[in-house]
Amino acid sequence: MPVAFVFILRPLRVSLLIALFLAGSLSLFSGSSQADALSLRATTPQPRVTDGCRYGDGGPNHQTICWIDMSTYDEELAGAEGQQRTVTVGDYKVEFVVKKAKSRLRDWKPLLPQLELPISPDSSFGNSAYRFELSEDDSFAPVLYQQLNDDVGETGYVEITDITVKSLISSMDIRSSFSIVMADADVLVEDELLRFESDVKVDVFKTLNGNNGQACPGGIQEGKKDLYWLDCAGAERNSGSQSGALLAIARDPNTARIAFSNNLDPESSRLGVAFGIMFSEVQAGKVIEGDRATVDDQFLVSATDSESAVVASAQTRGSENAAQSVPHILGPELADRTVVFSESAANGSTDVSKYRRSWTCTRNGDSIPEDEISAGGADPSLVLASGDFVSCTASNTALQVESPSASPVGPPPGTTLPDTGIDLPLTPLLWGGSAVALGFALLAVHRLRTVYRQRRSPQ
Repeated sequence: MPVAFVFILRPLRVSLLIALFLAGSLSLFSGSSQADALSLRATTPQPRVTDGCRYGDGGPNHQTICWIDMSTYDEELAGAEGQQRTVTVGDYKVEFVVKKAKSRLRDWKPLLPQLELPISPDSSFGNSAYRFELSEDDSFAPVLYQQLNDDVGETGYVEITDITVKSLISSMDIRSSFSIVMADADVLVEDELLRFESDVKVDVFKTLNGNNGQACPGGIQEGKKDLYWLDCAGAERNSGSQSGALLAIARDPNTARIAFSNNLDPESSRLGVAFGIMFSEVQAGKVIEGDRATVDDQFLVSATDSESAVVASAQTRGSENAAQSVPHILGPELADRTVVFSESAANGSTDVSKYRRSWTCTRNGDSIPEDEISAGGADPSLVLASGDFVSCTASNTALQVESPSASPVGPPPGTTLPDTGIDLPLTPLLWGGSAVALGFALLAVHRLRTVYRQRRSPQ
């Protein structure tokens, strides 16, 4: 009998025995659920770290376009030497200067950040695409819009210029494989026009259909003067149509500019614009279909870049059958934009040959054909274009599930125990958890001491 237990007062001894029994019982029933909860927390994807921009919900490439927060836009600074800004997206820092200029022939309509989205119930930006859930104290404002006044015609421009991208890990300056997306964030109506400009060629990236019509119903034109430009015109006067929205893209630019042209109606002509930063991103996932071949089998899925660095990974743990990595930016400094996805055993006891594996991949939300995913049965090897979001998931199905070995119930045959005068459940004592077994053992000793003292006491 433990010495310390002998010198504990009898009431405390009884309390201790009960506590040991309850603690052991709880540990037996709660152990698996605690392990599952820990494994779930360990693999729950965490949000991408951004500062100064946000990803919207819905819309083309919404997972890779981080819309710049213009809530701190300063009209006075932007109109003078320019307003210095820094935005962080994942492991990359983007620095630029916000500038605005008025037309030489027109007065400038001041720009203000739009704190409530969408600007109009008819605009695509903020409605059908790039939605943001904002709380009352949230100051995020991705749209710059004009105040209404009597100004018409060419009314100036706003731009982000002197754009530099730097790796926070290597401090390397990035010269390629990033893009600036420029968006019409309101509704172009009669005789209104937006001109998207850059020092590099400007292309139509995506179009968003409006409630009643297509983007740029008045036509799209492009050309080059001092800068490359692309014009998006609203509907002709009195046409009655209501346009969608255009997203223009400039790849690896130093400058991205949006110029305004307002119509003759001072009560309705207001333009709104937004700028986004876009990188390519990768995500890896794992799914186990049905039961495991062996209960302890665990898997690791990885995405590796052209320099053999793991850019995304996900691992199953405990009894969970799925895991997914956080989205990870594919380094824009990489000349080769190839990513290889692979799967391996996450522990020494897992035999991947006991499973049938298949891959499913998407690019910007669209399924990638099977012959492109695994040509010749190899692991997926995919090339990412600028702004691509590629996600691949490995699904495994066990070829045969092993039956768990039967656990003994009760003591081995021929086992006898001394008669203590009390009935104890033998299964917990011999085969239960350690705390339960200890509790029962101490109860038995306590009972034996009581019986012994009663027999020695005078009758």
